[in-house]
Amino acid sequence: MLAEALGSYVAGRTHAARHAPASCVVQSLQSYEAVQDAAVSYEKDVLVSAVQAVLQRDQLPSSVQTTYLFLASMAPMPDVWKVAMQDACEVIRTFLVHTLRPRCQADAALAPWIVRLMDTWDRMMARFHTILDMLRPVHVPELEFLSTCTAMLQRTCRDTHDAATWDRGVYAVAEAVRHGQYEPSTLQRVCGLAGVLERSTHALIEQAYAYYGARVEELLRGSFAEAVPHIHAWIVKEHEWAAQLGEAAVPDVVATQVVRPHQEALADTLSYFLDRQDTERIQSCYAIFDDAGILPVLYATMRKHVESRVKDLMQSTDDSVLIEKLCQQHHIWHGLVTSGLHADPMMRDALHDGFEHGLSVRGTHMAQLLAQFAGAQLGQGMDTWIDDMLLIFRCLYEKDVFEVCYRHAFAQRLLQQCSHEAELVMLERLRQECGPDYTRQLETMHRDMDVSNELLHEFDSAHMPFEFDARVLSQSHWPAYEEIPLRLPPEMTSVLQRFEAFYEAKYKARSLHWCHALGSVVMQADFGRAGTKELVVNTLQAVVLLAFSTKHVLSYAELATRTGLPPASLDVTLQSLTCGAPPTRVLCKSPAGRAVHKHDTFRVNEDLVPTARRICIPQSERPTTHTQQHAASSYVLVDRDMFLQAAVMRVLKRRTLVSLSDLLAEVGDQCRGRFALDHAELKHALERLMEKDCVERADEERHMYRYVP
Repeated sequence: MLAEALGSYVAGRTHAARHAPASCVVQSLQSYEAVQDAAVSYEKDVLVSAVQAVLQRDQLPSSVQTTYLFLASMAPMPDVWKVAMQDACEVIRTFLVHTLRPRCQADAALAPWIVRLMDTWDRMMARFHTILDMLRPVHVPELEFLSTCTAMLQRTCRDTHDAATWDRGVYAVAEAVRHGQYEPSTLQRVCGLAGVLERSTHALIEQAYAYYGARVEELLRGSFAEAVPHIHAWIVKEHEWAAQLGEAAVPDVVATQVVRPHQEALADTLSYFLDRQDTERIQSCYAIFDDAGILPVLYATMRKHVESRVKDLMQSTDDSVLIEKLCQQHHIWHGLVTSGLHADPMMRDALHDGFEHGLSVRGTHMAQLLAQFAGAQLGQGMDTWIDDMLLIFRCLYEKDVFEVCYRHAFAQRLLQQCSHEAELVMLERLRQECGPDYTRQLETMHRDMDVSNELLHEFDSAHMPFEFDARVLSQSHWPAYEEIPLRLPPEMTSVLQRFEAFYEAKYKARSLHWCHALGSVVMQADFGRAGTKELVVNTLQAVVLLAFSTKHVLSYAELATRTGLPPASLDVTLQSLTCGAPPTRVLCKSPAGRAVHKHDTFRVNEDLVPTARRICIPQSERPTTHTQQHAASSYVLVDRDMFLQAAVMRVLKRRTLVSLSDLLAEVGDQCRGRFALDHAELKHALERLMEKDCVERADEERHMYRYVP
């Protein structure tokens, strides 16, 4: 091919620079324009001197031009290529022996020796190609010539050392590369030379293990937290080398030598980084465990860290701000999982599980606090916090307790007509989280308010002595309220009787029961020197205040007679009117004091402090008794028992015969959205169903349960 390209050039008819391909020989002949006469005989000395010049010099010698034209004139001669190739190979063989020998000494610096050997190989291969270009006019076979030269170079290089020396040299080169004395590409050249010399590259693997084994000793003397970014950098470097070194690479050497043997200590660094919100090192920690294939260890660390911090937070934080602090902390962790832990779904599950276990320490108390927090926010018409609150809600085991507590506060807000839109948003989110069964009672309560508005619109309130508003509540869906006896003034009684007649006429099969404890009254009162004030009170407070319309001073016994209130309710009501904040003390008690006694007397406070015309008097909270707490707990237990019985029946109707273990699993799945299943509760529900002849044990297998049609 080269001879054809140079044919016209040698004849002097054109310039070689215009033809392609133009080898280094062609480039060297561009300035040579004289037409040479054809040689009449083969001259070995001309070829030998040219080959020697090429082998000994980095630059192309001028003798190449003469030799090329000399060989071109010999091209017509038969078998001249054999003679030329034989003479060239003999010169090359002699040159290699004298250049590469003697053998490498045992005390020589092996890393520089390996590098020099690679440089020599590359230099000789380049010069072999130059000699081949010079021999092209006689049509020397390219593959045969290069194979012969490479074989000679290979034998000569192998003769300079034994396998042990080679391994030590490769080991030394790898050591030097890791310490920055050579470029990383040097290792790729070593692998290439090892392939042609048929030498092993196992020393690279041995050096990698030894190197990182020594680095582990350094880690043990320092902080693992500070070592994490270095370990990550090692992993990145080994993977970069793996792309170049092929089988000689050990991409998992860091995992084998460093990460897996010390996985527990390294996993603990995640907790350290999470506390400091160090996203960069969290990413490094995740990458280390991902590369080693032991991410479950990191999941367990995340779970333990979250559980521990949640417990610490609950112990050190006041209940009034605990939910807010938990929401903030969950938001921080969620952001770190997203940005630092690649939004790993398993890591999200670990965060959720850790929060669940942490919150479960305080049992039902967290459900009650969360319901109170939700009630306080909704009472202010705020719904921006709902997403954060639901993060905590999802981690509650006792969701049924939350529903009971939330329903009590929800009832109060509905009766006070607070934040209608925010309540609807909250109901919809709870429905999405737990399904329609969870919010059925809450939605019914909300519909009762709409139905009550329609009833009031139909009710003719004309000719009433005062404005009247009634709310009709479905007894089965609203919380149970204590019926407090109360003797209402005649004006109030007549209005209530009129509304009862209207309601019973509209709904023939229904009757009304008045819950006075939930009522509210806006009334005007004359306080003498303090002037006329507008009071916002509940129904019990209003009846007590109206008792003073005919008498300025009343004893405890007289108030009890006029109002008909039982002592417990009367004490709480009088305390709210006499012992509250100074602006709300519309009554004076004698003798003074915080407690109300049966021998006390009461009078209107004509020295009332506030200058405002409207006064809202809060109701004193009646202390929650042990009986009331027990009643609330009993309600939850009864509701759970009914839920479990229904869940068991659904499973048995579908499968007819089922084992206790399978029943636990399937019923547990149904309970997961409401509460954590207790095996004792499930067995109690089974016993109740067997008493009702709905379920029986299988005669042949007593651990199996059968549905009884």
